[in-house]
Amino acid sequence: MYGLTGCTGQNESRDVSEKTDSMPVISFDKARIAVILGSTQDNMATNTYPNAKILRSDDVSSIEAMLSSGKCDVYLDEEIQAKVLLKKQKNFRILNDSLCVSEVGIGFNKEQKELCRQFNEFLKSIKDNGQLQEMTDRWSNDDGTEVLPKIDVPTEGIPLRVGTSGLQNVFTFVRGNELAGLDIELLTRFAAYIGRPVEFQKMSFAGLITGLVSGKVDILASAVNITPERRQNIDFSEPYFYSKTVAIVCVNNTAASGNNGMFKDIEDSFYENLIRHDRYKLIIEGLEITMYISVFSTIFGTLLAGVVCWMRMNRRKPLRVIASVYINLMRGMPILVFLMLLYYVVFSAWDVNASIVAVLAFAMNFAAYVSEMFRTSINGVDKGQTEAGIALGFTPVQTFCNIVLPQAARSVLPVYKGELISMIKMTSIVGYVAVEDLTKASDIIRSQTFDAFFPLVLVAIIYFVIAWLFTLLLDFIGGRGKRINEM
Repeated sequence: MYGLTGCTGQNESRDVSEKTDSMPVISFDKARIAVILGSTQDNMATNTYPNAKILRSDDVSSIEAMLSSGKCDVYLDEEIQAKVLLKKQKNFRILNDSLCVSEVGIGFNKEQKELCRQFNEFLKSIKDNGQLQEMTDRWSNDDGTEVLPKIDVPTEGIPLRVGTSGLQNVFTFVRGNELAGLDIELLTRFAAYIGRPVEFQKMSFAGLITGLVSGKVDILASAVNITPERRQNIDFSEPYFYSKTVAIVCVNNTAASGNNGMFKDIEDSFYENLIRHDRYKLIIEGLEITMYISVFSTIFGTLLAGVVCWMRMNRRKPLRVIASVYINLMRGMPILVFLMLLYYVVFSAWDVNASIVAVLAFAMNFAAYVSEMFRTSINGVDKGQTEAGIALGFTPVQTFCNIVLPQAARSVLPVYKGELISMIKMTSIVGYVAVEDLTKASDIIRSQTFDAFFPLVLVAIIYFVIAWLFTLLLDFIGGRGKRINEM
Protein backbone atom coordinates (compact mmCIF):
# COMPACT_ATOMS: atom_id res chain seq x y z
CA MET A 1 0.00 0.00 0.00
CA TYR A 2 1.75 3.07 -1.19
CA GLY A 3 1.09 6.73 -1.78
CA LEU A 4 -1.93 8.97 -1.33
CA THR A 5 -4.85 9.34 -3.72
CA GLY A 6 -8.22 10.91 -3.10
CA CYS A 7 -7.49 11.55 0.57
CA THR A 8 -8.51 14.84 2.06
CA GLY A 9 -7.72 16.68 5.22
CA GLN A 10 -11.30 17.05 6.45
CA ASN A 11 -10.61 15.35 9.78
CA GLU A 12 -8.05 17.76 11.20
CA SER A 13 -8.07 18.35 14.97
CA ARG A 14 -11.41 16.74 15.64
CA ASP A 15 -12.69 14.11 18.04
CA VAL A 16 -14.10 10.93 16.53
CA SER A 17 -16.40 8.73 18.57
CA GLU A 18 -19.03 6.03 18.12
CA LYS A 19 -21.17 7.66 20.81
CA THR A 20 -21.20 4.51 22.95
CA ASP A 21 -19.85 4.04 26.44
CA SER A 22 -17.25 1.50 25.34
CA MET A 23 -15.88 3.40 22.35
CA PRO A 24 -12.96 5.72 23.16
CA VAL A 25 -12.90 9.32 22.01
CA ILE A 26 -9.92 10.00 19.74
CA SER A 27 -8.46 13.42 19.08
CA PHE A 28 -6.52 12.56 15.94
CA ASP A 29 -4.35 15.66 15.97
CA LYS A 30 -2.92 14.68 19.37
CA ALA A 31 -3.10 10.89 19.06
CA ARG A 32 -0.49 8.18 18.62
CA ILE A 33 -1.44 6.93 15.17
CA ALA A 34 -0.10 3.58 13.92
CA VAL A 35 0.28 3.00 10.17
CA ILE A 36 1.99 0.64 7.75
CA LEU A 37 5.29 2.17 6.60
CA GLY A 38 4.93 3.93 3.22
CA SER A 39 1.19 3.29 2.98
CA THR A 40 -1.60 5.64 1.96
CA GLN A 41 -2.46 5.91 5.62
CA ASP A 42 1.13 6.88 6.43
CA ASN A 43 1.01 9.79 3.99
CA MET A 44 -2.47 10.83 5.01
CA ALA A 45 -1.67 10.86 8.73
CA THR A 46 1.60 12.73 8.17
CA ASN A 47 -0.02 15.43 6.02
CA THR A 48 -3.34 15.74 7.86
CA TYR A 49 -2.33 15.44 11.52
CA PRO A 50 0.99 17.31 11.90
CA ASN A 51 0.82 17.29 15.71
CA ALA A 52 0.13 13.57 16.00
CA LYS A 53 2.81 11.01 16.78
CA ILE A 54 3.03 8.67 13.79
CA LEU A 55 4.13 5.11 14.64
CA ARG A 56 5.25 3.16 11.57
CA SER A 57 5.77 -0.57 11.15
CA ASP A 58 6.25 -3.01 8.28
CA ASP A 59 3.58 -5.50 9.32
CA VAL A 60 0.04 -5.52 10.66
CA SER A 61 0.74 -7.97 13.48
CA SER A 62 3.19 -5.60 15.18
CA ILE A 63 0.68 -2.76 14.96
CA GLU A 64 -2.04 -5.04 16.29
CA ALA A 65 0.17 -5.75 19.31
CA MET A 66 0.75 -2.01 19.84
CA LEU A 67 -2.97 -1.29 19.69
CA SER A 68 -3.82 -4.17 22.02
CA SER A 69 -1.27 -3.14 24.62
CA GLY A 70 -2.16 0.55 24.50
CA LYS A 71 1.11 1.68 22.91
CA CYS A 72 -0.89 3.49 20.21
CA ASP A 73 -4.34 5.11 20.26
CA VAL A 74 -5.59 4.34 16.77
CA TYR A 75 -4.59 2.32 13.74
CA LEU A 76 -5.35 3.49 10.20
CA ASP A 77 -5.84 0.83 7.53
CA GLU A 78 -7.97 -0.08 4.53
CA GLU A 79 -11.52 -1.06 5.44
CA ILE A 80 -11.40 -4.41 3.67
CA GLN A 81 -8.33 -5.49 5.65
CA ALA A 82 -9.60 -3.94 8.86
CA LYS A 83 -12.62 -6.24 8.74
CA VAL A 84 -10.33 -9.25 8.54
CA LEU A 85 -8.46 -7.99 11.60
CA LEU A 86 -11.71 -7.57 13.53
CA LYS A 87 -12.57 -11.23 12.96
CA LYS A 88 -9.46 -12.13 14.96
CA GLN A 89 -9.53 -9.37 17.56
CA LYS A 90 -12.89 -9.05 19.29
CA ASN A 91 -11.78 -6.00 21.27
CA PHE A 92 -11.14 -3.94 18.16
CA ARG A 93 -13.72 -1.60 16.60
CA ILE A 94 -13.91 0.46 13.40
CA LEU A 95 -14.93 4.08 13.81
CA ASN A 96 -17.82 5.20 11.60
CA ASP A 97 -15.85 7.61 9.46
CA SER A 98 -14.24 6.76 6.14
CA LEU A 99 -11.21 9.02 6.19
CA CYS A 100 -10.33 8.78 2.48
CA VAL A 101 -10.79 6.70 -0.68
CA SER A 102 -7.85 5.45 -2.76
CA GLU A 103 -7.49 3.86 -6.19
CA VAL A 104 -5.69 0.50 -6.25
CA GLY A 105 -3.86 -0.62 -9.37
CA ILE A 106 -1.12 -2.85 -10.70
CA GLY A 107 2.38 -1.37 -11.02
CA PHE A 108 4.52 -1.87 -14.14
CA ASN A 109 8.12 -1.20 -15.00
CA LYS A 110 8.23 1.83 -17.33
CA GLU A 111 9.87 -0.34 -19.98
CA GLN A 112 6.82 -2.63 -20.01
CA LYS A 113 4.38 -0.33 -21.86
CA GLU A 114 2.96 -3.13 -23.97
CA LEU A 115 2.45 -5.32 -20.91
CA CYS A 116 0.55 -2.52 -19.20
CA ARG A 117 -1.64 -2.08 -22.28
CA GLN A 118 -2.38 -5.81 -22.36
CA PHE A 119 -3.33 -5.79 -18.70
CA ASN A 120 -5.74 -2.87 -19.13
CA GLU A 121 -7.33 -4.75 -22.02
CA PHE A 122 -7.64 -7.85 -19.85
CA LEU A 123 -8.96 -5.81 -16.90
CA LYS A 124 -11.68 -4.25 -19.04
CA SER A 125 -12.81 -7.67 -20.24
CA ILE A 126 -13.20 -9.12 -16.73
CA LYS A 127 -14.94 -5.96 -15.55
CA ASP A 128 -17.44 -6.19 -18.40
CA ASN A 129 -18.25 -9.87 -17.86
CA GLY A 130 -18.52 -9.52 -14.07
CA GLN A 131 -15.59 -11.82 -13.24
CA LEU A 132 -13.64 -9.10 -11.40
CA GLN A 133 -16.61 -8.35 -9.12
CA GLU A 134 -17.09 -12.07 -8.43
CA MET A 135 -13.40 -12.44 -7.50
CA THR A 136 -13.50 -9.35 -5.28
CA ASP A 137 -16.62 -10.52 -3.44
CA ARG A 138 -15.23 -14.03 -2.98
CA TRP A 139 -11.90 -12.93 -1.48
CA SER A 140 -13.51 -10.16 0.58
CA ASN A 141 -15.86 -12.66 2.22
CA ASP A 142 -13.17 -15.32 2.67
CA ASP A 143 -13.82 -17.34 5.82
CA GLY A 144 -10.34 -18.83 5.96
CA THR A 145 -10.97 -21.72 3.58
CA GLU A 146 -10.80 -20.01 0.18
CA VAL A 147 -8.10 -21.39 -2.09
CA LEU A 148 -6.78 -20.19 -5.42
CA PRO A 149 -8.91 -21.76 -8.17
CA LYS A 150 -7.29 -24.00 -10.76
CA ILE A 151 -6.13 -21.81 -13.65
CA ASP A 152 -4.38 -23.27 -16.69
CA VAL A 153 -1.16 -21.29 -17.06
CA PRO A 154 1.56 -22.19 -19.59
CA THR A 155 4.65 -23.84 -18.14
CA GLU A 156 7.04 -22.83 -20.91
CA GLY A 157 8.08 -19.43 -22.20
CA ILE A 158 9.32 -16.19 -20.67
CA PRO A 159 7.83 -16.01 -17.15
CA LEU A 160 5.76 -13.06 -16.02
CA ARG A 161 7.67 -11.99 -12.88
CA VAL A 162 5.34 -10.56 -10.25
CA GLY A 163 6.58 -8.90 -7.07
CA THR A 164 4.25 -9.13 -4.06
CA SER A 165 4.48 -8.90 -0.30
CA GLY A 166 2.42 -11.94 0.66
CA LEU A 167 1.46 -10.11 3.86
CA GLN A 168 -1.83 -8.38 2.98
CA ASN A 169 -5.07 -10.12 3.72
CA VAL A 170 -7.62 -10.28 0.92
CA PHE A 171 -5.09 -9.14 -1.71
CA THR A 172 -1.96 -11.27 -1.27
CA PHE A 173 -1.21 -13.72 1.54
CA VAL A 174 0.07 -17.23 2.20
CA ARG A 175 -2.35 -20.07 2.86
CA GLY A 176 -1.39 -23.72 2.96
CA ASN A 177 2.18 -22.70 2.11
CA GLU A 178 0.94 -21.20 -1.18
CA LEU A 179 0.20 -17.64 -2.24
CA ALA A 180 -3.48 -16.74 -2.44
CA GLY A 181 -5.68 -13.66 -2.60
CA LEU A 182 -7.30 -11.28 -5.06
CA ASP A 183 -4.03 -9.97 -6.52
CA ILE A 184 -2.62 -13.48 -6.95
CA GLU A 185 -5.69 -14.76 -8.77
CA LEU A 186 -5.88 -11.61 -10.88
CA LEU A 187 -2.26 -11.88 -12.07
CA THR A 188 -2.50 -15.64 -12.58
CA ARG A 189 -5.52 -15.14 -14.83
CA PHE A 190 -3.67 -12.38 -16.66
CA ALA A 191 -0.69 -14.69 -17.26
CA ALA A 192 -3.05 -17.27 -18.74
CA TYR A 193 -4.65 -14.51 -20.84
CA ILE A 194 -1.33 -13.54 -22.48
CA GLY A 195 -0.04 -17.13 -22.63
CA ARG A 196 2.95 -16.83 -20.29
CA PRO A 197 3.99 -18.74 -17.14
CA VAL A 198 3.81 -16.70 -13.95
CA GLU A 199 6.48 -16.42 -11.27
CA PHE A 200 5.65 -14.73 -7.95
CA GLN A 201 8.45 -13.27 -5.84
CA LYS A 202 7.69 -12.36 -2.24
CA MET A 203 9.47 -9.18 -1.16
CA SER A 204 9.36 -6.80 1.77
CA PHE A 205 7.34 -3.61 1.37
CA ALA A 206 10.58 -1.65 1.32
CA GLY A 207 11.88 -3.71 -1.59
CA LEU A 208 8.79 -3.82 -3.83
CA ILE A 209 9.23 -0.55 -5.71
CA THR A 210 13.02 -1.00 -5.82
CA GLY A 211 12.59 -4.49 -7.28
CA LEU A 212 10.27 -3.18 -9.99
CA VAL A 213 12.42 -0.18 -10.96
CA SER A 214 15.60 -2.29 -11.04
CA GLY A 215 13.97 -4.85 -13.33
CA LYS A 216 13.94 -7.74 -10.87
CA VAL A 217 10.20 -8.06 -11.50
CA ASP A 218 7.90 -6.95 -14.34
CA ILE A 219 4.79 -6.27 -12.29
CA LEU A 220 4.03 -5.08 -8.77
CA ALA A 221 0.82 -6.50 -7.26
CA SER A 222 0.36 -5.82 -3.57
CA ALA A 223 -2.70 -3.58 -3.11
CA VAL A 224 -0.70 -0.70 -4.57
CA ASN A 225 -2.40 2.70 -4.42
CA ILE A 226 -2.09 4.89 -7.51
CA THR A 227 -0.44 8.26 -6.88
CA PRO A 228 1.15 11.00 -9.01
CA GLU A 229 4.40 10.60 -7.04
CA ARG A 230 4.60 6.89 -7.82
CA ARG A 231 3.81 7.51 -11.49
CA GLN A 232 7.13 9.32 -11.78
CA ASN A 233 8.96 6.01 -11.29
CA ILE A 234 6.51 3.33 -12.42
CA ASP A 235 3.44 2.97 -14.64
CA PHE A 236 0.02 1.98 -13.30
CA SER A 237 -2.89 0.06 -14.73
CA GLU A 238 -6.42 1.32 -14.57
CA PRO A 239 -7.78 0.92 -11.00
CA TYR A 240 -9.32 -2.46 -10.21
CA PHE A 241 -10.33 -1.66 -6.62
CA TYR A 242 -11.27 1.39 -4.54
CA SER A 243 -10.16 1.21 -0.92
CA LYS A 244 -11.52 3.15 2.03
CA THR A 245 -9.28 4.15 4.91
CA VAL A 246 -10.79 3.65 8.36
CA ALA A 247 -9.65 4.13 11.94
CA ILE A 248 -9.40 1.10 14.24
CA VAL A 249 -9.44 1.42 18.03
CA CYS A 250 -9.23 -0.98 20.94
CA VAL A 251 -12.13 -0.82 23.39
CA ASN A 252 -10.39 -2.96 26.02
CA ASN A 253 -6.80 -3.73 26.88
CA THR A 254 -6.46 -7.27 25.57
CA ALA A 255 -3.14 -7.74 27.33
CA ALA A 256 -4.94 -7.28 30.62
CA SER A 257 -7.86 -9.52 29.67
CA GLY A 258 -5.55 -12.38 28.67
CA ASN A 259 -6.91 -12.87 25.19
CA ASN A 260 -3.91 -12.06 23.04
CA GLY A 261 -0.37 -13.01 22.05
CA MET A 262 1.82 -14.82 24.55
CA PHE A 263 -1.05 -14.79 27.07
CA LYS A 264 -3.08 -17.08 24.87
CA ASP A 265 -3.41 -20.72 25.70
CA ILE A 266 -0.23 -22.34 24.38
CA GLU A 267 -2.08 -25.20 22.76
CA ASP A 268 -4.36 -22.84 20.80
CA SER A 269 -1.41 -20.72 19.70
CA PHE A 270 0.50 -23.80 18.61
CA TYR A 271 -2.42 -24.98 16.48
CA GLU A 272 -3.20 -21.60 14.93
CA ASN A 273 0.39 -20.69 14.13
CA LEU A 274 1.82 -24.04 13.07
CA ILE A 275 -0.76 -26.75 12.41
CA ARG A 276 -3.59 -24.86 10.73
CA HIS A 277 -3.05 -24.55 6.97
CA ASP A 278 0.28 -26.42 7.44
CA ARG A 279 2.03 -23.24 8.52
CA TYR A 280 4.81 -25.31 10.10
CA LYS A 281 6.08 -25.88 6.55
CA LEU A 282 6.92 -22.18 6.34
CA ILE A 283 9.11 -22.52 9.45
CA ILE A 284 10.84 -25.62 8.06
CA GLU A 285 11.54 -23.98 4.71
CA GLY A 286 12.68 -20.80 6.44
CA LEU A 287 15.04 -22.84 8.64
CA GLU A 288 16.53 -24.51 5.57
CA ILE A 289 17.20 -21.13 3.94
CA THR A 290 18.69 -19.69 7.16
CA MET A 291 21.01 -22.69 7.56
CA TYR A 292 22.01 -22.56 3.89
CA ILE A 293 22.96 -18.88 4.10
CA SER A 294 24.69 -19.28 7.48
CA VAL A 295 26.80 -22.31 6.54
CA PHE A 296 27.97 -21.10 3.14
CA SER A 297 28.55 -17.54 4.36
CA THR A 298 30.75 -18.96 7.12
CA ILE A 299 32.76 -21.15 4.74
CA PHE A 300 33.30 -18.57 2.01
CA GLY A 301 33.70 -15.73 4.50
CA THR A 302 36.43 -17.57 6.39
CA LEU A 303 38.31 -18.40 3.19
CA LEU A 304 38.00 -14.81 1.98
CA ALA A 305 39.15 -13.57 5.38
CA GLY A 306 42.32 -15.60 4.99
CA VAL A 307 43.00 -14.01 1.61
CA VAL A 308 42.34 -10.49 2.91
CA CYS A 309 44.54 -11.14 5.95
CA TRP A 310 47.36 -12.29 3.67
CA MET A 311 46.98 -9.12 1.57
CA ARG A 312 46.85 -6.96 4.70
CA MET A 313 50.16 -8.43 5.95
CA ASN A 314 51.86 -8.54 2.54
CA ARG A 315 55.05 -6.58 1.92
CA ARG A 316 53.57 -5.13 -1.29
CA LYS A 317 51.94 -1.80 -0.51
CA PRO A 318 49.23 -1.96 -3.24
CA LEU A 319 47.90 -5.21 -1.76
CA ARG A 320 47.90 -3.74 1.73
CA VAL A 321 46.02 -0.64 0.53
CA ILE A 322 43.38 -2.70 -1.32
CA ALA A 323 42.82 -4.89 1.75
CA SER A 324 42.61 -1.86 4.04
CA VAL A 325 40.07 -0.10 1.80
CA TYR A 326 37.97 -3.27 1.58
CA ILE A 327 37.96 -3.75 5.35
CA ASN A 328 37.03 -0.14 6.08
CA LEU A 329 34.33 -0.13 3.41
CA MET A 330 32.68 -3.32 4.68
CA ARG A 331 32.88 -2.31 8.33
CA GLY A 332 31.58 1.20 7.61
CA MET A 333 28.53 0.16 5.57
CA PRO A 334 25.38 -1.31 7.17
CA ILE A 335 24.94 -4.89 6.02
CA LEU A 336 21.31 -4.24 5.02
CA VAL A 337 22.36 -1.40 2.71
CA PHE A 338 25.14 -3.52 1.22
CA LEU A 339 22.76 -6.46 0.70
CA MET A 340 20.19 -4.31 -1.13
CA LEU A 341 22.87 -2.64 -3.24
CA LEU A 342 24.18 -6.02 -4.35
CA TYR A 343 20.75 -7.39 -5.19
CA TYR A 344 19.04 -4.36 -6.74
CA VAL A 345 22.03 -2.55 -8.28
CA VAL A 346 25.08 -4.74 -8.83
CA PHE A 347 23.12 -7.83 -9.91
CA SER A 348 20.12 -5.99 -11.37
CA ALA A 349 20.99 -7.08 -14.91
CA TRP A 350 21.43 -10.75 -14.00
CA ASP A 351 18.83 -13.24 -12.84
CA VAL A 352 20.80 -14.36 -9.78
CA ASN A 353 19.05 -16.27 -7.00
CA ALA A 354 18.50 -13.97 -4.01
CA SER A 355 19.88 -16.58 -1.61
CA ILE A 356 23.19 -16.64 -3.50
CA VAL A 357 23.38 -12.85 -3.33
CA ALA A 358 22.72 -13.07 0.42
CA VAL A 359 25.54 -15.60 0.86
CA LEU A 360 27.90 -13.31 -1.06
CA ALA A 361 26.92 -10.24 0.97
CA PHE A 362 27.28 -11.90 4.36
CA ALA A 363 30.50 -13.70 3.38
CA MET A 364 32.10 -10.41 2.30
CA ASN A 365 30.94 -8.65 5.46
CA PHE A 366 32.06 -11.54 7.68
CA ALA A 367 35.47 -11.65 5.99
CA ALA A 368 36.17 -7.98 6.74
CA TYR A 369 35.86 -8.53 10.49
CA VAL A 370 37.42 -11.99 10.68
CA SER A 371 40.48 -11.00 8.61
CA GLU A 372 41.44 -8.46 11.26
CA MET A 373 40.95 -11.09 13.96
CA PHE A 374 43.28 -13.41 12.04
CA ARG A 375 45.89 -10.65 11.61
CA THR A 376 45.83 -9.71 15.29
CA SER A 377 46.17 -13.35 16.38
CA ILE A 378 49.05 -14.01 13.99
CA ASN A 379 50.87 -10.89 15.15
CA GLY A 380 50.32 -12.06 18.71
CA VAL A 381 52.54 -15.11 18.17
CA ASP A 382 56.13 -14.33 19.25
CA LYS A 383 58.30 -13.69 16.19
CA GLY A 384 61.07 -15.64 17.86
CA GLN A 385 59.15 -18.84 17.16
CA THR A 386 59.14 -18.07 13.45
CA GLU A 387 62.86 -17.47 13.57
CA ALA A 388 63.37 -20.72 15.47
CA GLY A 389 61.39 -22.64 12.88
CA ILE A 390 63.50 -21.24 10.07
CA ALA A 391 66.66 -22.09 12.02
CA LEU A 392 65.46 -25.69 12.34
CA GLY A 393 65.24 -25.99 8.56
CA PHE A 394 61.53 -25.36 7.99
CA THR A 395 60.47 -23.27 4.99
CA PRO A 396 58.49 -20.07 5.74
CA VAL A 397 55.27 -21.82 4.69
CA GLN A 398 56.03 -24.88 6.85
CA THR A 399 56.88 -22.62 9.78
CA PHE A 400 53.62 -20.76 9.46
CA CYS A 401 51.45 -23.88 9.07
CA ASN A 402 53.11 -25.96 11.80
CA ILE A 403 54.13 -23.38 14.40
CA VAL A 404 52.35 -20.03 13.98
CA LEU A 405 48.92 -21.05 12.69
CA PRO A 406 48.02 -23.54 15.47
CA GLN A 407 48.79 -20.95 18.16
CA ALA A 408 46.97 -18.18 16.30
CA ALA A 409 43.92 -20.42 15.76
CA ARG A 410 43.60 -21.13 19.48
CA SER A 411 43.69 -17.44 20.36
CA VAL A 412 41.30 -16.35 17.60
CA LEU A 413 38.63 -19.01 18.22
CA PRO A 414 36.75 -17.25 21.07
CA VAL A 415 36.32 -13.96 19.15
CA TYR A 416 35.65 -15.88 15.91
CA LYS A 417 32.75 -17.67 17.60
CA GLY A 418 31.24 -14.38 18.69
CA GLU A 419 31.47 -12.91 15.19
CA LEU A 420 29.99 -16.06 13.69
CA ILE A 421 26.96 -15.95 16.00
CA SER A 422 26.46 -12.26 15.19
CA MET A 423 26.54 -13.04 11.48
CA ILE A 424 23.97 -15.83 11.85
CA LYS A 425 21.61 -13.48 13.67
CA MET A 426 22.11 -10.77 11.05
CA THR A 427 20.82 -13.11 8.34
CA SER A 428 17.33 -12.28 9.67
CA ILE A 429 17.30 -9.23 7.35
CA VAL A 430 17.41 -11.21 4.09
CA GLY A 431 13.64 -10.84 3.68
CA TYR A 432 14.36 -7.43 2.15
CA VAL A 433 15.64 -9.16 -1.01
CA ALA A 434 12.90 -11.76 -1.50
CA VAL A 435 14.47 -14.51 0.62
CA GLU A 436 12.04 -16.41 2.83
CA ASP A 437 14.15 -17.18 5.87
CA LEU A 438 13.01 -17.89 9.43
CA THR A 439 12.16 -14.27 10.22
CA LYS A 440 10.23 -13.85 6.97
CA ALA A 441 8.32 -17.05 7.74
CA SER A 442 7.28 -15.64 11.13
CA ASP A 443 6.17 -12.40 9.44
CA ILE A 444 3.97 -14.36 7.05
CA ILE A 445 2.44 -16.38 9.88
CA ARG A 446 1.85 -13.30 12.03
CA SER A 447 0.17 -11.52 9.11
CA GLN A 448 -2.38 -14.34 8.99
CA THR A 449 -2.95 -15.17 12.66
CA PHE A 450 -2.37 -11.68 14.12
CA ASP A 451 -0.53 -13.41 16.95
CA ALA A 452 2.33 -11.00 17.58
CA PHE A 453 4.19 -13.16 20.11
CA PHE A 454 4.11 -16.92 19.47
CA PRO A 455 5.84 -16.88 16.03
CA LEU A 456 8.51 -14.48 17.32
CA VAL A 457 9.18 -16.55 20.45
CA LEU A 458 9.38 -19.70 18.32
CA VAL A 459 11.85 -18.13 15.90
CA ALA A 460 13.92 -16.72 18.79
CA ILE A 461 14.19 -20.25 20.26
CA ILE A 462 15.24 -21.67 16.88
CA TYR A 463 17.93 -19.01 16.44
CA PHE A 464 19.19 -19.79 19.94
CA VAL A 465 19.44 -23.50 19.10
CA ILE A 466 21.27 -22.73 15.83
CA ALA A 467 23.78 -20.50 17.64
CA TRP A 468 24.24 -23.09 20.38
CA LEU A 469 24.91 -25.88 17.85
CA PHE A 470 27.44 -23.77 15.95
CA THR A 471 29.16 -22.96 19.25
CA LEU A 472 29.34 -26.64 20.18
CA LEU A 473 30.78 -27.45 16.76
CA LEU A 474 33.51 -24.81 17.07
CA ASP A 475 34.29 -25.92 20.64
CA PHE A 476 34.64 -29.50 19.36
CA ILE A 477 36.94 -28.41 16.54
CA GLY A 478 39.00 -26.28 18.92
CA GLY A 479 39.27 -29.07 21.49
CA ARG A 480 40.18 -31.64 18.85
CA GLY A 481 42.87 -29.34 17.43
CA LYS A 482 44.32 -28.79 20.89
CA ARG A 483 44.53 -32.52 21.56
CA ILE A 484 46.24 -33.10 18.20
CA ASN A 485 48.83 -30.42 18.98
CA GLU A 486 49.53 -31.95 22.37
CA MET A 487 50.20 -35.38 20.91
